[in-house]
Amino acid sequence: DNREKYQKNERLNNENTRVQKEENKKVEVEAENSDDPNFGRIRSFMKEFIVNSKLSLKIVNISKEGERYVVNVDGKDIRYLIGEKGSALNAIEYLLTSVKTLKNIKVVIDSNNYKDKREEALRDLARKKGKKVLDSGRNVKLNPMSARERKIIHEEISFIKGLKTESVGEEPKRYLVIKRIKD
Repeated sequence: DNREKYQKNERLNNENTRVQKEENKKVEVEAENSDDPNFGRIRSFMKEFIVNSKLSLKIVNISKEGERYVVNVDGKDIRYLIGEKGSALNAIEYLLTSVKTLKNIKVVIDSNNYKDKREEALRDLARKKGKKVLDSGRNVKLNPMSARERKIIHEEISFIKGLKTESVGEEPKRYLVIKRIKD
């Protein structure tokens, strides 16, 4: 019975994810050569960061997707920029929010679609652990993760009937517990 519910939810979820991705593709993308002064501010910060970090990296491009700016970076040392599970990328994005000239600008740093791949991996993890909770009836505790990653898990579990998530602990060791909703 639970397995049938899970499989039905899985099919619905895959359809929802596909529709959402198609809708996301419709976001208007603005090229860097526009009159928007934020492109120059972001490029300047990133160039200075790369030079000072002494990493072998280059800015591939900067684009504006909806309300956020996306900086694509690549190079020999990209693994250091990404860090473990994207932790370095998240830290640099946080730094960007503290720069006075970039204060109210949402900037995402990415490389080779790492963030999309990580999001899909987190969604897969949520579905697998959700199935485990439905099958066993036992709560599942996940490893600590960033607020952005917890949000992805919360969202994915919300598509699975009979489950809920709860954030536990304090940053940076805040983690999620996936639980069955008691009938």
